Amino acid sequence: MMKKSNSIHVHNEQAAEYDQQAREYKWFGPEVLFGLSFEYVSPHDRLLDLGIGTGLGSLPFAKVGLEVSGIDGSMEMLKICKSKDFTKDLKQFDILNTPLPYSNGFFNR
Repeated sequence: MMKKSNSIHVHNEQAAEYDQQAREYKWFGPEVLFGLSFEYVSPHDRLLDLGIGTGLGSLPFAKVGLEVSGIDGSMEMLKICKSKDFTKDLKQFDILNTPLPYSNGFFNR
């Protein structure tokens, strides 16, 4: 098992290439997740993306009007996500820590 500090370090190092690599590998995870979830969300719902990374997985939700917040351990991934300018809130946070930096019931989804 990889130590959490090693995992964050690896993600920091790979952040700049992450989106391009996802396209090259023809990774359609975000589109599939969005397609499976679309009927359960509504514009203006608040969505928390745990491990938001560069935002690939939650960008489709923001495009239909959800308010997306995200947490991730990798500051470099968060910088790229922030540059896409679709999130309401981003926090650097190791998801293995508790409690989450939001109050219970803050998010709809």
